[in-house]
Amino acid sequence: MTTVLFASPRENGVTDAVTRVFLDGRDAVFFDLYALSPAPCTACNFCEGAARCAKRDLDGVFDAIRRSDRLVIASPVYNYSFPAPMKAFFDRLQVFYHHPAAPDPGRRCALLLCAGRTGVYASDLMRRQTRVAAEELGFCLTDVFLKPGTDAESGLTPSEEAALRELSAGFFIPAS
Repeated sequence: MTTVLFASPRENGVTDAVTRVFLDGRDAVFFDLYALSPAPCTACNFCEGAARCAKRDLDGVFDAIRRSDRLVIASPVYNYSFPAPMKAFFDRLQVFYHHPAAPDPGRRCALLLCAGRTGVYASDLMRRQTRVAAEELGFCLTDVFLKPGTDAESGLTPSEEAALRELSAGFFIPAS
């Protein structure tokens, strides 16, 4: 099963296009983090003793992630980082910090980023943050795609689409 965490406020924007090309018609459980509007972590430490968060708004997302063998995180770059809903989601992974799943090479995570300019520095920072989060969830971050220049252009070039499809084909190969 594939779970998609989508962190763009633009329903038909570039991040959406990148995600659709990457999924290439495959079934996925899709969570729009802007629509979910995750409550922020308040450091209440409830999750330290319990294997869940005191707030229940992300229970369905966490359950889907636990059942998934593929996780796709799709996000625009906002000021060298993730938009607020994705940041709130990452903060809420404290429950997995206290009760981590062992990283499994068969459980793969892909990070799809769209940046207004080059996004190179930001993507490096976001990749590191995602790698740690993925490991806490029991995934290995294996694939990263960066779509730069979205301030100047609105869509994917044919070469970007081809690169995404190639990345996707490898990402969805079942673990042996």
